[in-house]
Parts: sequence; structure tokens; C-alpha cells
Amino acid sequence: MSAPGLYESLGRLRRGSLFEVVAVLVWFLALIPFLFLLAIVLSVVFAVIGLFYMYGGFSGLRPYVGSAGLGRVGVILMVIPFINFVGIILTGIAIYSVGSKFDNGTTKIGGILTAIVVTAFIGFILTYVGLGEIMGKVGQQQQPPPAPPS
Repeated sequence: MSAPGLYESLGRLRRGSLFEVVAVLVWFLALIPFLFLLAIVLSVVFAVIGLFYMYGGFSGLRPYVGSAGLGRVGVILMVIPFINFVGIILTGIAIYSVGSKFDNGTTKIGGILTAIVVTAFIGFILTYVGLGEIMGKVGQQQQPPPAPPS
């Protein structure tokens, strides 16, 4: 996989984290009685889209991050009722591994908070921010050096 594949995979993982955050925020709209059904449906749609993005991101990161396969398993388990908390934990561990690989503390903390199921919402927010920082570094490394003045 080439370097643009790395950047794209990080972007997919980042986008997936954002969709998970939006899903939780929309879910809170279900507290308003006349928005209940719409909020639940939209929340599920956003969560599923986020899981697809995250699965794709972890798939692309497998050559770079050893625990990315664990993230793929976690994403799959997140859709299974009663054991989805195990999936969230595995996904958090994989996110931590991505942060470790790219030496990014924000992503590592995001992974830890995601693995602690009750703080997963905050973990996904920090993951989104941290992956943006990583993408900035990876994007700079992909830039060709400037041509010398002639």
C-alpha cells in the first residue's frame, strides 16, 4: 500500500469517529418526545455509516499498525447486541495502537477513553482530533521537497 493509502485510511478512521460522535448527539434528540422515532432512526444510520468507515480505515491500516485487525473485529462486534461493549473495548485498543504507532498522545488517550465504554463518546472526539494531527504529519511527509530556485 502506498503512502496515499495510509492517508486515506487515517481519513476513513477519522470520518468514522466523527459519525459515531454525531450518532450519539442525534440520539440525545430522542429525549424530545415528538422527535423520538426520527432521532433513533437517524442515530442508527449515522452509527452504521461510522462503523463502515472505521472498518475501512482499520483495513487500510493493517500493514502499518499491528492491532488494526483487532479494530476490525471490534467494529464487527459493535453491531451485535449484548456483546457490543466488547467491540467498543477492542476498537479502543486498536485506536490506542494507532496513536502509539504515530506517536500521538491525543489519539492514545482517545483510544483509552473509547476502551472504557462509558467514556467512549469523549474517546471518539479525542480520536477525531488526534487523527487530524496524524494526518497533518503524514500529509507533510508526502509533499515533495520544494524545487531549488534557478
